[in-house]
Amino acid sequence: MRYLLFFLLIIFLFAPAQVWAQTKASRTSATEAQSSKYLAKKHRSKQNQYSYIIKKNSKKTLYGNPCFTQATHNMGFEYLIMPKGRKPYKNEWQRFWQNFGVKTKLFFTRGPWWKLKLNKQFKECQIQTGDYNPGI
Repeated sequence: MRYLLFFLLIIFLFAPAQVWAQTKASRTSATEAQSSKYLAKKHRSKQNQYSYIIKKNSKKTLYGNPCFTQATHNMGFEYLIMPKGRKPYKNEWQRFWQNFGVKTKLFFTRGPWWKLKLNKQFKECQIQTGDYNPGI
């Protein structure tokens, strides 16, 4: 019982000290009011960072087509064409895990049917640019 009282006494004595130590100091000048993190965030470039799905060949990617590139950017990724053995992905295992991570992210952010939506956009971009004619 005595140890319990001693423990509670220590908690009640030192708990307010942590709260008092966390008071914010008032800022005196306007330059101090804008922290360096705020200024860095304000002046950071607005370029988006896209995830990459690595493909061995350019089949089904319409590489260089601005319509399809915009469609993949809207989904939040971009196709990266890399033949086998090229840096930074030297083996299939690394390529598999990179693609698995990106496709899992797309599954949760764009829904389970993201690939079907992309294939529909692929055909529309093909027809729009003249790469595909469904009538022939």
